[in-house]
Amino acid sequence: TVIAIGGFFLVSNKSSYLWVVILTPIVAIITISLSRIVSIYSLSIYSLPFNFIVLVFVYILKLRTEPGKELALVSIQQNSPEKNLYAFENEKRRF
Repeated sequence: TVIAIGGFFLVSNKSSYLWVVILTPIVAIITISLSRIVSIYSLSIYSLPFNFIVLVFVYILKLRTEPGKELALVSIQQNSPEKNLYAFENEKRRF
């Protein structure tokens, strides 16, 4: 959750790290609750809660009518949080 929200899908800043702190316990709670349900069928939960929370969070951010300055989605993926931040800052200065 930290890598996905904190730097891969969002530009790294204080707000993205705050959301990481909020979403990480939610992932843990969903993992614990779903593992009890799925264990009835002798299945394991693996990464389902992580994928669900991250995808729903990114989808909700995409649905915003006015994108905020604090939570900026990465427009062109550079495959590194540092490169994403550099590209975002560079684009902000240029345009």
